[in-house]
Amino acid sequence: HTRYWRDWSSDVCSSDLEARAAERLDALAGVSLQVARPLAERALELVVGSERPTRHQLLKRAVAVLARDEAGRAALLPLLAPDTPRRARYEAALALAGTAPEASDALVTLHEEVDRVLQLRGVRALARQASPSVDAFLERLQAGDGPFEVRTAALEALAAHGQVGALARALEQED
Repeated sequence: HTRYWRDWSSDVCSSDLEARAAERLDALAGVSLQVARPLAERALELVVGSERPTRHQLLKRAVAVLARDEAGRAALLPLLAPDTPRRARYEAALALAGTAPEASDALVTLHEEVDRVLQLRGVRALARQASPSVDAFLERLQAGDGPFEVRTAALEALAAHGQVGALARALEQED
């Protein structure tokens, strides 16, 4: 734990503060999305602009709040830019998958740069965005030697896209 920078004797650490802020943002969004949206946008500015490592709780919650309506999703679009920090870009892409083609591009581009948990979330999100390039990527993943969970999720996404040919090829590989 990194203790609050102004009071080293404090029992309050930065991860605790981040968790509390994330919880309060969720609670506020449950009451009024209109009030929570500007706070979520500000939280994103702080998290994305920060040079300190983050536990990603506030980032994920802020993105989730913004993804709830069209105005919030519009505020997330700039996070898909290549100069956005990887985790923020990936979380925005996860939230926007199925609503913005750029989101799918970011999920595909960043796939190898994130951990297995994020890869799995990304592949599941790609099930919401059918396109020839996404289907080709999913087919490569499914046929590759990556983690079993990710390959299975890719196969499920191909099924959701109605890619019968890809499913047949996968079955042939198993024989």
